[in-house]
Amino acid sequence: MTNGQTSNLFLTFLQVNGTVIGDSWDKKTGGGSSANQTQYRPGGVPDRLSLGGPKDIENVTLERIWKRERDLAVYKMLEPLVGRADVVVTQQTLDNDYVPYGAPIIYTGKLQKCTSPDMDSNSNSAALFSVEVTVSRVA
Repeated sequence: MTNGQTSNLFLTFLQVNGTVIGDSWDKKTGGGSSANQTQYRPGGVPDRLSLGGPKDIENVTLERIWKRERDLAVYKMLEPLVGRADVVVTQQTLDNDYVPYGAPIIYTGKLQKCTSPDMDSNSNSAALFSVEVTVSRVA
């Protein structure tokens, strides 16, 4: 038994304006934190000082396979809310038995993008529905 983690051992949910949007999403990317560091080199000193800087959080993108019976109505509900809706993304770690483990990671922000599946008449790949969230806070 390992205490390692694989990327399939998560549940990720989307909440928009207080309403949970369906089932767990299939894929989550983004959400990393970084800072734009300000550096300063004092006179007569060979080393720079790092003065720190404000933290930025990457947008979070969620994707799932398009199920027309579920997602056509969801897309039509979300698309007019782009740029305005309050969003919460909850990412819950699971153990090897798919049981929730520990506290979830919670991203809050605004709905940035809502994208219906791409289409290609010469392809039979999975049709994916995606949403993007501009993250203002991670807890």
